[in-house]
Amino acid sequence: MEKLPTFTEFMALEVPQEKKAELFKFWLNQNPPQSWIKKVPVGSGKEADYLPVECVEHLLTTLMISWNIEIKSITYHLNVVNVTVRLHYISPIDNYSYWQDGTAGFEMYHSEKSGGIDRSARTASQAAETFAFKDAADKIGSIFGRNLNRKTQFDYFTNYQKVSEKPEATIK
Repeated sequence: MEKLPTFTEFMALEVPQEKKAELFKFWLNQNPPQSWIKKVPVGSGKEADYLPVECVEHLLTTLMISWNIEIKSITYHLNVVNVTVRLHYISPIDNYSYWQDGTAGFEMYHSEKSGGIDRSARTASQAAETFAFKDAADKIGSIFGRNLNRKTQFDYFTNYQKVSEKPEATIK
């Protein structure tokens, strides 16, 4: 496969709007830069990959015209804070507003020593909001970390070429 154009080069391509939308979808379904991917311990000596929230925010700010988060709900169940958010964003391809929902739960820990909660509801709700935001963003495309830690991944480029041959394009 040829080197993927930078986002600036991509936006400068002179192709029909439909082709630009297809190319944008292709661009969004690339894996994030390997240097951005971090590891977190998940128990039993195992680690999982994750994309830090600052990388997700940077990508949204770079790729979309604008974006914002709407908190849809915060609920508490036993010692877990559950948050649902809606990520609103405006596509640079058609200037249309889209949204994706995301959910996450985060646990407040009870301490035997103090007899209370070690992690406050505020801290847990902030963490749950961050994870819900990332859950919403990764539904937009693999560039936001959708395929991290999945055993099975599909090659978007192969599927893309089956549907449509790569359009000829020139950079302005």
